This record gives sequence, C-alpha cells and structure tokens, in this order.
Amino acid sequence: MPTMDTDAQHSDTLYTDVQHTDTPYTEAPGADAPPTDTLHAPLLDGLANTRLRSAPWRYAWLDRAVAPAFAAGLAAAFPSDRLDRLDRSERRTGDKTYRLGTHGIDLGDRAQWPGGPWPQLLATLACPAYTTAVARLTGVDLSGARLAVSLWEYGSGDWLAPHVDKADKLVTQILYLSAGWTEEHGGRLLVLDGPDTARTVAAHAPLPGSSAVLVRSRTSWHAVESPASAAPPRRSLTATFLR
Repeated sequence: MPTMDTDAQHSDTLYTDVQHTDTPYTEAPGADAPPTDTLHAPLLDGLANTRLRSAPWRYAWLDRAVAPAFAAGLAAAFPSDRLDRLDRSERRTGDKTYRLGTHGIDLGDRAQWPGGPWPQLLATLACPAYTTAVARLTGVDLSGARLAVSLWEYGSGDWLAPHVDKADKLVTQILYLSAGWTEEHGGRLLVLDGPDTARTVAAHAPLPGSSAVLVRSRTSWHAVESPASAAPPRRSLTATFLR
C-alpha cells in the first residue's frame, strides 16, 4: 500500500482534465510576445525556483505560483458564465469518467480574453519566456509545441476519474483559482501510482494561487475527488503544451 502524502507545503495538485477537440491552440512560444514589463513575474520566477519530482512520476508543485492579490483578482473575474457543462458518467471500459464545467481560451484572440488581471496572466502564458521556463523546469523540449489554455470548474458532486493523459500532451501547468478554498472543502487532486484511487500516493487541496506542473507519461495516473457539498466552485486554469 503506498504511503499517502498530505503535507500542504508540497501539495502535489496535479491534473490536466479533459482535452476538447475544439480547444483553441496557440503556437508556443507566441510570435506576438508582449513587453516583459507587462508579464506577471512571480509566475515565471516560481517556475525557475521550484524543483521537479520524480516519484511516483515527474511533476512539480508551487505553493504560491502568483501573488495573493493577483490570484484574488483572477478569482473575482473568473468568467464562469462561459463554461460548458460536461457529463461523462458512463464511458466504455478504459475511458475516464467525469462531470465538470470547462471553457477554452484562444490566446490569439485578445478581444475575447476575460477582464480584470486576466490579460496580464494570458499574455504571460503566451510569451516565449513562459515556454522557456516550463521547458527548463521539466527538461521537455517544447520547441514547436502548441499551447492550449482552458478554464475548469467543479461543483459539489463533480469529479474526474483516475486516468493518464492522452499521448499528445507533453506538459501541463495548472493554476488554482478557488476563492476561499480550504482543506475541508475536499476536491483534492489524487496523485496515484496506478489506475485506482486505492493507490493514492498524495492528496492535496487546490488552495488559491497554488499551481502544479505535470509531465505526461504512461504512468502519470491522477484523479480529482468530488468537492464537499458546502464548498465554493473549484476553479482552475490549465496551460497544456501539445505535440
């Protein structure tokens, strides 16, 4: 039986959720990069100063990926009205099941970006410096990779079953944006060493401003448990580099 790690100081909150066929993609790094003084430096600094773990598969965790006030602004301006609800409670053998809300963001269409501090975050994700930081942390060659950015929301009773991400994914960063989230709200990411939640190695709460970086492999099993009935919406952004 694996030893479960629940220390919030290295909450290995790792998931990449469902990949849409209609999720907008942007070439990474973007050719139309913004000036460096418009970027959110703490995100880039955090990637430069964290370490990659090797067990049970390669990933990293950042307790504070963005400044607290910045995270609060993102949460306040989270565009929940744009989300599409998906329910895949019954799937064929071997497919993951899930119930959640999601929305893809086109980094190439700035007119459609959410307001508040979102343009600064999205400009950071679109810039070459971000791609370089993720590549250096993970050791994965991201030259020529495509970048897909999506928003996610889990309500009470929602979940994401144990799965390994599709082979077209290289690396995913997840930024958690659930205002007021606490350990008691559940909705933890389960880091697994096999295709069953009984094989949980780490279980961690998606606290506001925290982030995870996942390197996809054939053994990178993970899941998301259901939030508690009294929990606020469990919200996040994923930035996924694809082949």
